[in-house]
Amino acid sequence: MAELYDAATQHGPQDIEELPPSVKVYHYKGMDDFCRVVSLEHNRLYSSSRAAQCTRARAMGEICEGRHNHLITLPQTDGTQSDHIIFIIQPSTFIQDFLNPIIGHRFHGRISFSPKTNILVLKMALPDHSQATLAFEDTLKMALQQMDLHRAIFSWGNARLTGGDGTIKEADGGWSPRRPPRGAPKRPSVVLEIASSETSAKLRRDAHYWVDPARGQANMAIGVKVFSTKPQITIEQWEWNSQHFRAIQKACLTITKFDGKIRFDPDQPTPQLLIPFHLLFRRAAENNRERDIVFPTQDLVEFATVVWEMQSENLHA
Repeated sequence: MAELYDAATQHGPQDIEELPPSVKVYHYKGMDDFCRVVSLEHNRLYSSSRAAQCTRARAMGEICEGRHNHLITLPQTDGTQSDHIIFIIQPSTFIQDFLNPIIGHRFHGRISFSPKTNILVLKMALPDHSQATLAFEDTLKMALQQMDLHRAIFSWGNARLTGGDGTIKEADGGWSPRRPPRGAPKRPSVVLEIASSETSAKLRRDAHYWVDPARGQANMAIGVKVFSTKPQITIEQWEWNSQHFRAIQKACLTITKFDGKIRFDPDQPTPQLLIPFHLLFRRAAENNRERDIVFPTQDLVEFATVVWEMQSENLHA
């Protein structure tokens, strides 16, 4: 199996990627070995997630039945396991093994690679991550359907995109107009990233990457942080500030569930998520039908409920 990165310098790659020191760093030793590592770490993450959800269930007075017989027994299953793995790999090897369409290996997760640092980051996907992406897209399309524009957008899914700095990256979701204006980049205009609670710094770093006009070129990045140890979801919206040459947070809302009731931040009298029309479609609205896309409170409640239901099903599977 691939060797762990030298402990004496172990924190270097994590610091570069703004990931916690607990994230494993491996030397890449070939695709077969890569897939074995990913499989083991995915099982470890799943077991850790189940442990965290059991902790939450016990705190809420719910019954948690442990069913781990089908999992490989590994340490670090206390609910703190990161959903990221780092591999050190040469650019030429990455191109050969990951960009070669003939090889066609499949594995759980999203990848990003920087040829400047030789760092490949894999973000493993739990069922609630995938469900959050699908639920968000459904909510977006329902909002657009009210304007009869649900067929006017293109879904990029987890397309592998190359940034202006040579970085290769996959988001959890992305959308753009099907017919972008002349001169507009053929890339997602709004990007979605999903993460667990322990990866908030990485989530924000990814959001900054996507809205940087020299790299991701998106107009807006939306980061959804799904907590595994408590029923809480935080949604952040980021845009690029050309005056200060940096990403800025435009909005942040938190959804929690307590005593069976869903609550929002007390300083949000009318909780909603707003995506400006011109940021998604890369043009100004042209008639009264075209307006900003709004996720009202009830849609946000439904979105959170779907994600939490998936967490519950994952717990008792």
